[in-house]
Amino acid sequence: MNYRTIKYVLVFMISIFFLAPGLRAEGDRKDNRTNWLGKASTYVAITSLNINNISTYFYNNGISDINALGNSGLVYPKGSGKTVAFTSGLLWGAKVPGDVDPRVGGTAYRTGLVPGKVLPNGTADVSTLDKYRVYRVRSDVYPGGPVVDLSVEVKLDGLSQDQIRTQYETDWNEWPADMGAPFEDRNHNGIYEPATDIPGVPGANQTIWFVANDLNSGATTYLYNSNPLGIECQVTIWAYNQAGALGSMYFRKYKLINVTNRPALTPTTFQDMYVSMWSDIDLGDAGDDFVGVDTTLSLQFCYNASATDAVYAPLPPPAVGFDFFQGPLVNGVAGEDINKNGIDDSQDYGIFNNQRVGPGKINLPMTAAYYFANGDPNIGDPPQGGQGTNDGYRQFYNFFKGTYGISGAPFIDPTTGKVTTFALSGDPQAGTGWLDGKDLPAGDRRQGSASGPFTMAPGDTQEVVVAEIVAGAIPGVDRLSAIGLLKFYDAQAQVAYDNFFDLPTPPPFVVDKQVTVTPLDNEIVLDWSKDENLVKATESFDSKGYKFQGYNIYQLPTASSQVSEGVRVATYDLVDGVGKISDLVFDTKTGAVIKVPVQFGNDTGIKRFISITNDAIRGGVPLVNGIKYYFAVTSYNYNPDLAAVPNNLENPITILTCVPQSQNPGVTYGDPSQGSVAVTHQGTADGYTKVNIVDPSATLGHNYEVFFTKRDEIRDANGNWVASGVSKLNKPNDLTGTSISIVGLYGPNP
Repeated sequence: MNYRTIKYVLVFMISIFFLAPGLRAEGDRKDNRTNWLGKASTYVAITSLNINNISTYFYNNGISDINALGNSGLVYPKGSGKTVAFTSGLLWGAKVPGDVDPRVGGTAYRTGLVPGKVLPNGTADVSTLDKYRVYRVRSDVYPGGPVVDLSVEVKLDGLSQDQIRTQYETDWNEWPADMGAPFEDRNHNGIYEPATDIPGVPGANQTIWFVANDLNSGATTYLYNSNPLGIECQVTIWAYNQAGALGSMYFRKYKLINVTNRPALTPTTFQDMYVSMWSDIDLGDAGDDFVGVDTTLSLQFCYNASATDAVYAPLPPPAVGFDFFQGPLVNGVAGEDINKNGIDDSQDYGIFNNQRVGPGKINLPMTAAYYFANGDPNIGDPPQGGQGTNDGYRQFYNFFKGTYGISGAPFIDPTTGKVTTFALSGDPQAGTGWLDGKDLPAGDRRQGSASGPFTMAPGDTQEVVVAEIVAGAIPGVDRLSAIGLLKFYDAQAQVAYDNFFDLPTPPPFVVDKQVTVTPLDNEIVLDWSKDENLVKATESFDSKGYKFQGYNIYQLPTASSQVSEGVRVATYDLVDGVGKISDLVFDTKTGAVIKVPVQFGNDTGIKRFISITNDAIRGGVPLVNGIKYYFAVTSYNYNPDLAAVPNNLENPITILTCVPQSQNPGVTYGDPSQGSVAVTHQGTADGYTKVNIVDPSATLGHNYEVFFTKRDEIRDANGNWVASGVSKLNKPNDLTGTSISIVGLYGPNP
């Protein structure tokens, strides 16, 4: 069975869900509302996003953040088994001429989409064609490329390393650029060429792409009892393998095309249209969640109602949110500032297809934020197709406008008495404004943020970019401080968006290829000097103003710890006067953003190995043979530009498990301090050699020679070199071109 077959989830499973709901296990499943595989597709393809501190799942019918067993699928921190989201998706709604009711499509618990493009004649292509699978690429896994550790994918996808490698290489070769998938066009010829170009979002470390459409009326009525609008939806998901903010988020881009201009369809203008990012969050335990929104950031978030969470304990619970970075593109109105950026809309610029457009164009911000709760009779779940009042489309469209779903009544901020389109817009950290918990007790929340209204004529295209961000689950960051950290991450993500995601990166440092671990008697040696080419790639790094600065070595308490839980045992940095580097960080004690030292260089000079004999986690006691210890080596860079945010970038940690041990029977390592390495001095110079064996296990019993020079560095009376092989260095007044940094003297008697 090849990887494509394995990645498909048979629709056979769906019939089981319909016929036997009573057979479901308890926990975070919500199968009475959920059919995440969809109704119309024979096969649904699934893949995981896993390149940074988040892991989650995507399906080629629009469903996301739910695993193949129907459980919460967004895990944070990656590998912990702790989840922050049950399922998420993009919804949209619009009015069309001749219809009394609005039409709603997209994805929630069910999906109104089927995989595949809409053909030029206006009909949907066959959804089960292999080319409509969900594609996934990594920038470091390509045909003929280096060996890369894919153990995370092995665990998440249930495939072998070879199968996953084959999948990555196949998707690289067959990347659907002709269908709209993005790629880095390295030779600028406009054509995707696997041997030259890089598939995926340029600069991203992992990209997922698929295309779907809403032309199947069975799927759209099954969703929320609406007819299709006539949309092709191209979805791009991408993430960055970095520490900090960008390592705790991923980005979604939805390209919506009104395909009703094609022959088989009736030309239809979508009027008063809205798009909405929706999620059933389930932050850890689903029964104690609150929702909030920061209108200045266009950020809707979920946080824990109590100090502890049953799933995340003993860690404090994190916060999770969605930010509308790019809303629909519309014409600006003279004299108004709809996006609240201080610029008249008629003079403002918008973003479309990673380019500034305008003046007179703007991207709509988040215009409404809504929430509802499991079992609440007033703001409960809108009924899906075939359920309850069968008007789920109407209830969701009311939510999109910023009103209560069932009644359509406006939101009234209880603290001001004024109408608003943003529910729960208070500040939970300050305890002010309209906060969750006043209308409903803590519980199982759903949330959505919307942007609109706008119009889509036949043939029009709109783009929506949303970031999904998680912050916290760190000792010292309580449930409310996690909101502040989430907003701090969001602000950094905004910088990335404003720069079209043309992001700086840390120096390349491939831990599994560069760092070797040598276990010795009550000692661990870490060495990253052995591959000269990889060392050069790391230490010569210079990109976008960021240059290599140094190495950090950490000890961690466990194999799954975050760097914040560890102890920095050493820093080796360039001798260049930079030393400590201060940057803006989130202070866990105050919940505020402050400037503090973040890198601790001291012009020590670069070393590429370290001998560790003491346990820094346990106060410096000696290492004990047979005990597992956990270490990590990273590289970091620095940008001296005062406007650089952040001003340094460090590789995410890859934890190395190390167990000191005595020498095996019959094996003896030489100890230079005991005279076991003989050094013979020849010549009249007063230089000397001190032997320091970094890795005794790598010694081969050979003889080695160290010398300063083996030739006579002299000139004749005419100033010419007489040393063999260097006559081209004919510079009588100095020794430029050699390793000698003194003035060269010569005379008639050399």
